[in-house]
Amino acid sequence: MSGIDKMDDGTFMAVTEAMGLAAEAMEEHQSETLLVISLAEGGNNAILGGVISEDVITKLQGLIDELSEKASDSPGEVLHIWT
Repeated sequence: MSGIDKMDDGTFMAVTEAMGLAAEAMEEHQSETLLVISLAEGGNNAILGGVISEDVITKLQGLIDELSEKASDSPGEVLHIWT
């Protein structure tokens, strides 16, 4: 049985929706930096590409903090921030 067969349908749909939102955001604004994080039962991955600097890392940390606050206020399966 492959990983997708083991995944809960709600989780699969939330991840798929998140990928769609990422594509929409990239179409709307030209991306200079892209961060992809995947948390999985078999291991976690983080990929960062494009413009990378201390300022970029600081912005990314700020966005993670905002997502964390949003998750504690209204837990859901898909959270996003448009700035």
